[in-house]
Amino acid sequence: IWNSFYATHGTRFFKDRHYLEREFPNELSPEIMSTFDGDRTLIELGCGVGNAMLPFLESNIEALRRGDDCCTFSTIHGLDLSRTAVELLRKDRRFVEYNEKISALHRPRSCYNGGVFAHICDITARLPPSCIGAADVTSSLFCLSAIDPDMMAAAARNIALTLKLDGVLIFRDYGRYDEAQMKLGTSRGKRVKDNFYQKHDGTKCFYFTTEDVTKLFENAGLEVLEVQYIRRIYMNYGTGAKRRRVWVQGRFRKPLLGRLLSPSSVTEKMIITC
Repeated sequence: IWNSFYATHGTRFFKDRHYLEREFPNELSPEIMSTFDGDRTLIELGCGVGNAMLPFLESNIEALRRGDDCCTFSTIHGLDLSRTAVELLRKDRRFVEYNEKISALHRPRSCYNGGVFAHICDITARLPPSCIGAADVTSSLFCLSAIDPDMMAAAARNIALTLKLDGVLIFRDYGRYDEAQMKLGTSRGKRVKDNFYQKHDGTKCFYFTTEDVTKLFENAGLEVLEVQYIRRIYMNYGTGAKRRRVWVQGRFRKPLLGRLLSPSSVTEKMIITC
């Protein structure tokens, strides 16, 4: 299904995710990133055509052009089930240029010792060896919802495996009672399982509660730093139509010790955008 999706839409369907620094400042703000020395690794799960990783590559390329050693993540891995998406990502000019610049570097003290890599991967099954225990930050953005609920626990365990000790998972996905779920729920033949639906293009989507997400990642051995609902209302001023969106957003850490160090913090956040 996802190969057909990307064969149809190519790189045009999703926009690059330039909002991540704002939504996850503890991990991704320029001020935080500037405090780190040496190599850091980002792993993007369900990377598609690279809409989360490519803005970081742009920043790295600009730094290299300036002769600046300050980097965001010197090593970036993208994992996706779709071979078509991965092939499109590998051909992106930013993907190619960053690896070319890394190969051309001969500065022994440069922090740019890594590169960018794209892997065809089913995260419910097996990870690439280079991605096990590798990530300072792992992102799961609208990825887990596409997986059958019966396989989510296996996916969560593998997601946890990508992190270094003290590494952080940043998460955003569809929330329960999002307007899209309400529409699918009233459409004949779209419900596959409880809160899991097939969309018109054949792809599937699960709608989470904060409790769902907390349980998944706590059972996978991660410490819950923050879980919240994000609610937004978008208005089309031409038609007067409103779209009510609900997402679940969170941050999870792999503890330095082999146990959870603190209780969960589950909060709710209301944002209205007109």
